[in-house]
Amino acid sequence: MQVAVCSAGVPYGGKEQFIYTFAEYLKRKTQIKVIVILFSKGLLYEKLLEANIETEVVAPQFKYDLFIVGKIRKILKEKKIQIVHTHGYKASVLCGIAAKLQGLKVVKTEHGALEPLGTLWERIKIQINLFCDHAFSKVLVDQTVFVSKDLQQRNVGHYGSVPGRVIYNGIPPFHLNGAVSSADFEPQFFHVGIIGRLTPVKGHAVLLDAVAGLEALQLRLHIFGDGALDEELKRSCRQKGIDSLVIFHGFKQNIPEYMSRLQLLVMPSLHEGFPYTLLEAGYLKIPFVATAVGGIREVFEDQKDCLLVAPSDAAALQAAIRDLYQDAEKRKRLAESAHKKVTEYFLLEHMIEQYLEVYEN
Repeated sequence: MQVAVCSAGVPYGGKEQFIYTFAEYLKRKTQIKVIVILFSKGLLYEKLLEANIETEVVAPQFKYDLFIVGKIRKILKEKKIQIVHTHGYKASVLCGIAAKLQGLKVVKTEHGALEPLGTLWERIKIQINLFCDHAFSKVLVDQTVFVSKDLQQRNVGHYGSVPGRVIYNGIPPFHLNGAVSSADFEPQFFHVGIIGRLTPVKGHAVLLDAVAGLEALQLRLHIFGDGALDEELKRSCRQKGIDSLVIFHGFKQNIPEYMSRLQLLVMPSLHEGFPYTLLEAGYLKIPFVATAVGGIREVFEDQKDCLLVAPSDAAALQAAIRDLYQDAEKRKRLAESAHKKVTEYFLLEHMIEQYLEVYEN
């Protein structure tokens, strides 16, 4: 079987992590020949090259460059591709058209909802992109996969008669190499972390409001990621008088190494698909507090695997952090339960088996 996995390729987030681990596993563990088609170079491109995964970059000359459809079709023909697996609206439209012109089957994975935040014009553009994506997908896609039931329900009706199913994300087993300095993780403090792009949907502002009421605790907040809100969040820390408690690390590739230094992970997102970060935290036995949104509330049980709070509720988030700060035994119990769930149901091999069923069908 010959499969082309298609995506924009930047920035590097959950969707790109999926593509890298997915393609690397297919190349290493199966007889499937996989090629990745990207629209731009970046960290995903570099990681794919390092793993010796065949990768083609087809760069558009302008935002809605339909001329690259011909280039993509040529690649699909030359590589004798049978299935095109798309990720993201741009890849779904452009690679989907190329696939249908070549008479190929198309599988599409929905990783999350587009973020309807920002200026009025930005929100309008998102709605236009969504409209085009759904309109084209109804005629181009043969099978849709959603990473959570919540995403499937949000999109019911958008895909017409196209079959859809839910396949949760999975992570590969991994080992730590200890390649992180302990300078920022002094043992006298309780280290809390948030990992994700610095955008409104990730809920950083809510977390800072929560931490502002915890100055009396021996606590440090570690923020991993970059994005448009970087300066705004730093300014907010100064205004709240908590800048001495907060460390901005920027984007880090070896996130599990940093995560392993935390006593608590927090994910206060306004919405999510099914985040890899929580799977990695569970695998590492790092307890976490998260909002009860998307795939999170479908998989992880409040008070059993983690603590779940409502989105945008700084008071509830603050209470959850304080609770776990004070109760080491509870942290251990939650972490053990989450670890058991992740290792039994959400490792990469189990996810791949389900996608291979989709491909075969």
